[in-house]
Order: sequence, then C-alpha cells, then structure tokens
Amino acid sequence: MRRLIKAWLLSHPVQGLLFSLLIAGALSIGLVLQAQETAIREASARIVDPASLLIGAPGSKNDLVLGTLFHEPLTLPLLDSALWAPLLAHERVDWAAPLAFGDNWQGHLIIGTTAPFIQHLGGTAQFTSPYQAIVGSNVALEIGQQFASQHGMVAHEDNHSHAPISVIGRLPITNTPWDNAILVPIRQVWGSHGLASAIPKDPQQVGYLSANEHLHGVTAVVVQPASLASAYGLRSQFNNAQVQAFFPAEVLVRLYSTLGDVRALMNVVWAFSMLLVMIALLYGLQSLLSNLRYQFAVLTALGMRQLRLWVSLQCYVLLLLVTALLLTALISPLMASWVAGWLGQRLSMALTSGLSWQSVQLAATVAASLWLCTLPAIWWVLRRPAWIVLQTR
Repeated sequence: MRRLIKAWLLSHPVQGLLFSLLIAGALSIGLVLQAQETAIREASARIVDPASLLIGAPGSKNDLVLGTLFHEPLTLPLLDSALWAPLLAHERVDWAAPLAFGDNWQGHLIIGTTAPFIQHLGGTAQFTSPYQAIVGSNVALEIGQQFASQHGMVAHEDNHSHAPISVIGRLPITNTPWDNAILVPIRQVWGSHGLASAIPKDPQQVGYLSANEHLHGVTAVVVQPASLASAYGLRSQFNNAQVQAFFPAEVLVRLYSTLGDVRALMNVVWAFSMLLVMIALLYGLQSLLSNLRYQFAVLTALGMRQLRLWVSLQCYVLLLLVTALLLTALISPLMASWVAGWLGQRLSMALTSGLSWQSVQLAATVAASLWLCTLPAIWWVLRRPAWIVLQTR
C-alpha cells in the first residue's frame, strides 16, 4: 500500500501540490480574518483602559473617544474650566487629568496633561518646567534632546515661537496610540496658545493643577474614580446640557456590536468560499483520480480488491489534506503577521498576529470534513468495472 501511494504522489506531484495549496489558502484566509477581528477587540480594549471615566463637552461620544484616546485628528469642542475644575478636589475622585490637544511635532501629537496621568501610563519622570516633555516609545526623540512644537495636529513648518521643549523621559511600551504621543505640562499648551497660566514657585508642582488657580478649557478630562459607586455617581453628576460623562467601554460595546455583525458576515463569506473550495476539491479530485483510473482497472484486473484500493486512495487523499494543514500552519502565521501590520498601521493600533488553539481546531475540523466529502467521489470512480475501463483506454 505504501509503494502504491508513493507511486501516485510521484506520478502527479504538481496536481497534488496544487490540491493542497488550494485548501491551505482557503483555510488561511478564514483563520486570519477571525484572528484579526479578535486582535482589534483586544487592541481597542487596551487603548481605552487608561480612561476609566471620560468627561468632555456635549457632542458625539464616538468622536470624543476617537479624538482623545485613539488620537484621531478630529476637531472637538472645549470643555470650560468652570465645569471640570471641581473634579480636581472632588471627594469621589482619586485623580483627574485634563487633556489638551492642538500641537504636534513631525506628526506626533503633543498633548498637554498632568503628572497623575503620566504616572498612570507608567512614566516616572517629573516635570519641573513647562517646557519639558515625556515622549512615547515610538517617538524619535532622545532624552535631553530639544524640539519646537508646531501648530495643529498634522505636520507642517509653522513652529511656535516659545522656548524649545526638552525631553526628560520616555513612557514604557503600551502598544497603544500613546506610544506615538508627546506629553507636556498642560500649562505649556495653554501658554503656547496665548492663555495665561501661573507657574508654581515649587518646580515639583509644575505637573499638577489646583482647583483654586486660573484654569482654561480642555479637550477632555480623564477621571479615576475612588470606587465603582463613585464612578456611577460622577457619571450621573456630570451629565447635563453643558457636559457629558461616560465610560469609554460604552463606546466599545457599540463598536463590538458592529464588529460582531461584520464577523457574522465574514463567517458567511468564508463558509461560501469553503463551499466553493469543496466543489473545486471534488472536481479536482475527480480529475486527478480519473487520470489514475486506468491504473485502478489494471490493479483490479490483477486481483487487487476494491476495498483495499479504496483504503489506499483514502490514505492518499488524507496525506494531501495533512500536507494542506502543514501548509496552513506555515502560511497563516505569515499572512496574519502581514495583515496585522498593514491593518494596525492604518488603524493606529498594535494588533497581535497570533492564532489561537481554537483556530487550529477549526482548521483540523474543516480538513476532516473535506476528507469525509471525498468518500463518495472516490467510490464513484471505483464503481466502474475494470473491463469497461480497459476497453475505453
């Protein structure tokens, strides 16, 4: 039996390889689609994780999350200082950090904030001057290097005229848009746009704000509630005609719902593609076995039982399917890595490209189903008597 299978493999190597590649390609596409949908969910959850509660001016919650946490270049209304300043001394708040956008350096957003938020992101450096910055892990600036900020949220040549900003620290890798951001004291952002802001006498307080000092409007405020009950209380208190407060996870739930609909659609598309692959598989198998039909007839005429011949053919097809699974194991990680890099670059998020154990089980199940579908096809090829095949040769 082994010699017979080896002879079939050697007599039609190209057809056998194409047979396996067709199945491997279809399986890889389906696995990669499912892996990227999961990766987008995980990446978006990491992005909103630093913000337990987000407070901003009335408007689109989606825009506020996309603009402040995903760092999309959107025009957002400012939240008046009288509305957010009480958060700095609120009894239900562990810390509140305003976020102010409006400047960039070579396309990297410059975001004004305070020390508690930087510490929340894992930063350890302390601001002692308004003209200092802590950069994300992907920003091409070294500690001690100086740069000039630019107006707007996209790169151009219109620099601010204030003193250069010095880099004093770097954030750890977070695999979020904060890796591409430049964080400065919010006093610096206000000052560069003509808004007066007092500089504390104590340099160690430059990165902090007080509810009693003169403050200005901000894009949003990230709030860390003291407890779960406090979070819901703040959410209710700061929801009115002038301000809105919400959990960023609320926006993600709607996003996941949309992704779920897309996933269901992609599953239908993949199932349809697998149906086409199955039809092509059966047709290709019939063509492949038809080329071997004369050999089958000769073997039958020489006394080989059809059951043994049928088992040999099943082993031959099973070997091709195992080859397809091995090719899938080789192709799908490479395809997933490329798609994750391409998609992550366009979505500005770090996507993981790994395939789960469930994906492996799914691929094996589909391959087993395809193998079972070949049973009738092989029997149909073998059902013709040997003397008819020999006469038509």
